[in-house]
Amino acid sequence: MSVHESISRLKADMRAEGIEPERGLGTELFHFASTLMPVVNVDLLVFNSRGEILLSWRDDPHCGQGWHVPGGCLRLGETFAQRIQKTALAELGTPVHCAPRAVGTYEIFIRFRREKLVDQRERSHFITLPFACRLPDGVEIQSTSEAPHPGAVGWFDCLPEHFMKGQSCYLTHWPEIYNTAWRDYNGIVEE
Repeated sequence: MSVHESISRLKADMRAEGIEPERGLGTELFHFASTLMPVVNVDLLVFNSRGEILLSWRDDPHCGQGWHVPGGCLRLGETFAQRIQKTALAELGTPVHCAPRAVGTYEIFIRFRREKLVDQRERSHFITLPFACRLPDGVEIQSTSEAPHPGAVGWFDCLPEHFMKGQSCYLTHWPEIYNTAWRDYNGIVEE
């Protein structure tokens, strides 16, 4: 079967299974697509009034284990603002107010070996756009008091020791990202 025939068959199978890229590809197809091209994602740099950033604990075969900046991958036809809000609701349980533009654009290449993956190209190249965010008035998120586990959250005044190396742009550019995001945070206007 030629590549053209395989792609035609894939499209037919997607229609038959009700897969619409605008709503998401499903895990298996998304992982395959991520071996072919970079993944564009938005990250939520959620600050509090003390200048601390909200991080969550993650543990998965693609990015490993550690504290990370919450974020989400764009779907076909989705705006940055839509993905930011969907990610905020899914990962933080609340909408957020965010700056109108990204702090910057960063490329992330995951080149370390990920033992649990057969295809090391899966989710290995990202175009990351971090946005400064704030919680709505009256909404508070408390740091998790127990040991870190998937879904735990915490407020930090600097990147913690166990920050996820898969988000290398923060490790490399933190002072620049923090200063720009903090400035943007202070300019966010509530809708």
